Amino acid sequence: MKTAYVIAANGSEEIETIAPLDFLRRAGADARLIGLDTKEPVLSHGVTVVCDGVLDEVCGTLPDLLVLPGGLKGAANISASDTLREMAARQLKENRLLGAICATPAHALAKWGLTAGRSWTCYPGCEAAGESVRQERVVVDGNLITARGPGVSLEFAAALVRALCGTDAAEQLVSGTLTLIR
Repeated sequence: MKTAYVIAANGSEEIETIAPLDFLRRAGADARLIGLDTKEPVLSHGVTVVCDGVLDEVCGTLPDLLVLPGGLKGAANISASDTLREMAARQLKENRLLGAICATPAHALAKWGLTAGRSWTCYPGCEAAGESVRQERVVVDGNLITARGPGVSLEFAAALVRALCGTDAAEQLVSGTLTLIR
């Protein structure tokens, strides 16, 4: 069974956290919601979630897919984590999947040097001057999957399922949930 960790930090965007978790579980992946530093983080709009575990409990293992949601505060908290920086770098190095959405591709992945030489996207205006960011809603560059923001969360989730579980699983999920994909 394919494994995925979706990281939930204080301040993470709700839909960017839950949509990937939901779609991955519907597709049959062993997807776990992992709290960055608490088992009950408070997300960006005041929703408290109960996680399956915390990062310190799982940081010794790498999943097939690591998902880093956005939200400005959440992205800042993710970016400040040396443990997540090391895990994300290992994901890419070991050709495992890494997904990030909204502010997190710019505020964490780019800051950590993980977007260099890759095509990627982020929430408009989060990129630093001189960074070459694509304007597509979801960008897949090998094992790196990035997306622009909350409004593309289901497209992002479908892209993650496609990469982890295959095209058939993603198409079945999109059709079965009546998801509109541009």
